[in-house]
Amino acid sequence: MEQEQQFQSLILEALERITQENTEVRQLSGQLNQRIDNIESVILRIENDVNDKLRALLETAQVQIEINQRILDALTKNEAKDETPSKGLFS
Repeated sequence: MEQEQQFQSLILEALERITQENTEVRQLSGQLNQRIDNIESVILRIENDVNDKLRALLETAQVQIEINQRILDALTKNEAKDETPSKGLFS
């Protein structure tokens, strides 16, 4: 009878430890899920920021290409003018 009570006591203690550990695991799991959610939102913000900056860089590059083309066109016209004989007073 005494052995049976000791066995039951051991089983109850083990069950209590398992229950406590299960509660701790659930708490830690909840904390990890919250941290994962926070990390996901940070990653999303970073992705959006990078996309905005990349878009701005590409737009700036396109504007610079257009400016460079206008400068090249102006230089080409100036070179063409310099190569044509002038019809000044002494020609």
